[in-house]
Amino acid sequence: MLGGATMWAWVLEWCARSLGATRRPGGGAFYVLALLLSAAAVFLHVRYGLLAGALLPCIAFVVVGVLAAKATTDARAALWRAVCLGITDPRQRPLQKADPLLMAPSAITLFKLASTLDAVRRGDTARAAEEVTGVNRSLLRAEEERLLNAARALIALDLGDRMLAAQLAAPVLPTGSGEFDARLGRVVVAEAWRSQSRLSAVDDAFRGRGLGVDLGTPLNRLAALVRVRVAPEAGDDLPASDVRALGDEARALGEDAFAAELETRTRATMYR
Repeated sequence: MLGGATMWAWVLEWCARSLGATRRPGGGAFYVLALLLSAAAVFLHVRYGLLAGALLPCIAFVVVGVLAAKATTDARAALWRAVCLGITDPRQRPLQKADPLLMAPSAITLFKLASTLDAVRRGDTARAAEEVTGVNRSLLRAEEERLLNAARALIALDLGDRMLAAQLAAPVLPTGSGEFDARLGRVVVAEAWRSQSRLSAVDDAFRGRGLGVDLGTPLNRLAALVRVRVAPEAGDDLPASDVRALGDEARALGEDAFAAELETRTRATMYR
C-alpha cells in the first residue's frame, strides 16, 4: 500500500499532469473530476440543504490542483532561466518559492535540475554532483532530458573525465544552451579529432541534426570544421571570413597546424 506522503505526491502529480504541466498531459481528467464534485455539491445542497460543507472539498481540490500545476510550470521557467540568463542577472539563480507540500514530483525534479545547471555554470562541481542525483529522468520532457545529460557531461568534464564527457554529450547536442553547446561541442570534437572513423561519426551526427550550415554559433562552426576535416573539398568555396572563423575554432581545440593548413589551402584555391 502507498504511504501517506507517497499518496499525496501521487495526487499532486496527477493534478499537475491533468492540467498539462508535466511531461505527460492528462487529457482534461482534472476538469471532469472538478465537474463531478461540483455536481455532487449541488445535489447535496438541493437534497440535504448542505452548502459550505459540500462546496469545501470541491474548492480545496481545485485550489490544490491549480497550485500544484503552477509550481510545476514555475519550476520549468526557473530551469530555463537558470540555463539561458547570464549568471550576473539576478533572475538567473533558481529560487524555490512554492510551498514544498504543494510541489508535485515533477516540480521537485525540475527545480533540482535547475539547481544542478546553476551549479555547473558557476563552477560548483561538488554541489552539481550532489544535486543531479535527485533528478528523476522519467519526469522530464525530451528537451529537459537533454539538459540533464548535458549537466552530467559537464560534471564529468569538470572532474577531468573528458572521454566520459564526450560520450555523454555527443547524443544530446544541441542542448538548447549556446554556452553548454560550445563547451561540450569542443570536447566531443577534440576527443574524436585524431580518429577518422570517430570524427566521421561525429560529422554524420552533426549533419543529421542540421548543424554546420549557418556559422553564427560555436556549435555550427565546430560542425563546419569537422566537415572540412573529414571532407577537405567542403572548404574550397568558403568565404574568407568563414575560413577565419573555422581557423579560430581549430585553434581553440589546440589544432594550430590544421588552422594554418586550412587558411593556406583556401588562399591557394582563391588564387587559382
